[in-house]
Amino acid sequence: YKLPACGAGTHQLRIVALDGGRGVSLMVDAVCLTANGATTVVMSGIDWTVARHTDVAQPARIRRRQWVDLTFDTDHALYVDMDPGWPLVRRRPHPLPQAAWLEASPADDTVVALVPDAYAGRQRTAQLHWRVPVGATALQIETDAALSLVIDGQSILETNGVYSLPTAAMQAQLTLTAQQGGAGAALLQAPLTYQWGEGFAQLPASFADLGLADFAGAVTFTRAINIDDIRGQWVLDLGVVRGTAEVIVNGQSVGARIWSPYQFDISDFVQQGQNTITILVTNTLAPYLAGHSPTHYAPAHQEVSGLFGPLVLIQSQ
Repeated sequence: YKLPACGAGTHQLRIVALDGGRGVSLMVDAVCLTANGATTVVMSGIDWTVARHTDVAQPARIRRRQWVDLTFDTDHALYVDMDPGWPLVRRRPHPLPQAAWLEASPADDTVVALVPDAYAGRQRTAQLHWRVPVGATALQIETDAALSLVIDGQSILETNGVYSLPTAAMQAQLTLTAQQGGAGAALLQAPLTYQWGEGFAQLPASFADLGLADFAGAVTFTRAINIDDIRGQWVLDLGVVRGTAEVIVNGQSVGARIWSPYQFDISDFVQQGQNTITILVTNTLAPYLAGHSPTHYAPAHQEVSGLFGPLVLIQSQ
């Protein structure tokens, strides 16, 4: 909304809602931007008043309870007490220090960058274990702690800030030792980052089995097959897929499916001889949210992602 020019001092903001004969829920969470770039935040709260028709203004009734309470409450509470707008507020900075990597914008000074030292200067050691993602070729670790990295029982040394990983690496163990600062995984100053190549996967292939349990995005599966006789109709059936699937044959997109049956007619795309089939599986945000910001909006069954098969290529005359 473009507001008229407002001078210094106090101003009144009035919002008129259509009266349908029932209670009206309203939440204001606004950032007002001035001509010189300064901002002022306006939020509805206990100092707001409400009036219906010609009634005298009264203090607005505040609804603070969140939707999570709905599991234990009644429909009446849903319409009287619970706040349906709380998940729609504008995004705030992450409340924890040194968590700017979770945000889409650089950190500012909203959250004070304090790291409490629960060990009061005593030495602390943390061991972190995880499944190395398929296709990872190198790893970068940001920490001030002394560290040792073991991959599948083999010690890995750093070269110019990078830890080169052995082919088909599986299990990683990182030991961190420090005299001050955080503890556990908080001794890391940033997420682990990888350099990537290609890896090998066997079906059924869940993202978790590929070392991508809390990953949200796309994984590409590729295989070359040889076809001697391309006559007739060719249908590729992917079987069970958790996510959306796009099939690409010899560099051309056949199409995408967002639910079963995950079947694709690839008759117009196959060629005599070698054919390259690529399957792009994309999941939802649920696994990422479960790993980094748990929410009841993403139930456990939505965390399962991957290409499970069986894959069947059917030729019919």
